[in-house]
Amino acid sequence: MKNLINQLSHFLQTLGRSMLLAISVMPCAAILNRISSDDMLNILFLKEAAWTIFAILPILFAVSVAGGITKDKHIAAGVSSVVVYEILVRTLKATDDSGINVFGKIAAFNVENNILIGIIAGIIAGFLL
Repeated sequence: MKNLINQLSHFLQTLGRSMLLAISVMPCAAILNRISSDDMLNILFLKEAAWTIFAILPILFAVSVAGGITKDKHIAAGVSSVVVYEILVRTLKATDDSGINVFGKIAAFNVENNILIGIIAGIIAGFLL
């Protein structure tokens, strides 16, 4: 039992460390968003840059988690995590207006910009390599 708790603790520590790369870009996005607001500089391309970072956060989490949990920190884990993320999103979202996914089940809504899906994709890709 103690060995299981140690393994779980080690995995959670590794997962937490691997998410730091994706977390580190969030202050940059927040600063860009604030600087580009209407009452500051009002620069449209900076606001678009900030919201682009926010939009790709699930992919950033997928890449950082996959790269962080692999033994050799392979870049292939990051690339494969993007593929796994896209597979998860495309298979879980609704295929049409009926709300049914490709498995014939009720689709998961808000799956396209979900950071948890990115973390799960990173874990899957990290364990595959």
